[in-house]
Amino acid sequence: MKITIIIFLIILPTYITFSFSGKGSGTQSDPYQITNVHELQEVNDQQVESYWILMNDIDASETRYWNLAWPDGDTTKPLVPMGFRPIFLGPFGAFDGNGHIIKNLYENMVDYGGLFYEIPNFTIKNVGIVDCDITGYYVGGFCYRIGGGAISNSFITGKVSGEVAGGICAWGDIAVFNQCYSECEVTGSSESSSFTGLSVMCDTILCMINECYSTGKASGAYVHNVFGDYDIGPDNPIKNCIWNTETSGAKRGGGNSLGRTTVEMMQDSTYHGFDKSVWCFNNGKDYPKLKIFNNCYTDIITKPINSESEDIKIYPNPSNGQIQIEFTLKNPGKINLKLINELGTSVKQIYSGQYFDSGVFNNVIDFSDLTNGIYLLVLKINDNKAVVKTLLIIK
Repeated sequence: MKITIIIFLIILPTYITFSFSGKGSGTQSDPYQITNVHELQEVNDQQVESYWILMNDIDASETRYWNLAWPDGDTTKPLVPMGFRPIFLGPFGAFDGNGHIIKNLYENMVDYGGLFYEIPNFTIKNVGIVDCDITGYYVGGFCYRIGGGAISNSFITGKVSGEVAGGICAWGDIAVFNQCYSECEVTGSSESSSFTGLSVMCDTILCMINECYSTGKASGAYVHNVFGDYDIGPDNPIKNCIWNTETSGAKRGGGNSLGRTTVEMMQDSTYHGFDKSVWCFNNGKDYPKLKIFNNCYTDIITKPINSESEDIKIYPNPSNGQIQIEFTLKNPGKINLKLINELGTSVKQIYSGQYFDSGVFNNVIDFSDLTNGIYLLVLKINDNKAVVKTLLIIK
């Protein structure tokens, strides 16, 4: 008996939509609950009003190995990871980060890039994007375009690059940005290329920007104003916005925004229009932070440990990554020395309980692998209180 076997070859489309595997029904009272990076990728266009919430911090490091494809469709080239696919949102709803962060998000797109493809009539709030690496044509850390939506109480750090690039968004129209900050390094390669801060081409009064600041560096063929192409005037939609003149690479902030030096941007008095119930300040030591992310350093004691050591010295500061650390150890003891970032996360453990004899400690430490930003060097000897020094890395 002859048996005929028929094999069907199913070719899947390039972009795959996902059904959500997490908890929740997607309503305002019972939002979809996102607990890991796979559920985050499953967020997609529901074609209906939908609501989403992060339940915890999400490490997206594995996205660096996702979605192998041929660059520009050229099959003669090796396959490369394209990373995370930008989220397609539905027509209405909200995405609440709930004070959590998404860290190490990776995208290598040939067209539009960002955590979200586009933000329509959606509210994005309480989201932190940390150490992202996003590349595309039109690209922004949160989205390539915001039209009709709002981003509030959120921030971003990392790298964004493309033909046209922005720290938070690359294009804005009928948009609201409220109480946000960007520390992204932005690189653009076209003549309308890069913005360090909120958005590019956000040039109508229908874009409202309030209580925002930017410290990121922009480079490229043309560096725009930090907050958009606005002129100064009483009806300007940019209110209480500040940008770093030393790190940005921009000549203007746009509209009524204020340019300040790094030292000035670490002074509480610079932010007289900022809501102190939303922001926390560490006068003279750091930029403001959003309280909802619990990164206000109020739990760190900054007094020297007089019983064991004199105050720690670090120089040069600011530094390009190579620093000299010096302190005197009065008595033998175990040393813990680490560097933490602005979120309170340890990024480099230099010593972890090693025993040292008394004397002068003097050593050169290399931090050149770290991105530009504000860090805290924390020294603890035995079980005494910590000595904390602020370190600014600018390369």
